[in-house]
Amino acid sequence: MAKIGTKCSECYFYSPFSMNCTIGKHEIFHSAGANLIKLDNDVMIDRICRFRRTPDWVEENGADLDQIRKDIAMCGTILVVADSATKDQLAHTIELLQLMGGIDKFKIVVGHNDSISTSDVKSVCKDTGLDVTYIKSFCETPEESVDEYF
Repeated sequence: MAKIGTKCSECYFYSPFSMNCTIGKHEIFHSAGANLIKLDNDVMIDRICRFRRTPDWVEENGADLDQIRKDIAMCGTILVVADSATKDQLAHTIELLQLMGGIDKFKIVVGHNDSISTSDVKSVCKDTGLDVTYIKSFCETPEESVDEYF
């Protein structure tokens, strides 16, 4: 069976003289149990390195590690089912979401029914800096709502 991995030789952050990663990723992979195989001024890792950048890419985009971390951060959608929540409970949930690192890469969908008004949902989510959408449900239970949203 074919394996997927990373070849370091053409990575901007790879030093062929020390056969090591200048930003410390080899140590991280090794401590996570990855196999690092050294061959003729190259290192092969049996994992995917999301930091691998060619010199051409760096010339065009720069080698700012903070920007690379932002680029490779996970993203997606978080569904908050607030069918039986009070305004305070929803506010607490939104506050907890704001504390998560990288939350700016996620879309937040708040599904609610008549137990919490649309104006309360909007007031809780307003000025949070989060990308929030509201969906009003006419279902009786949260389980039905989740089925309806998807």
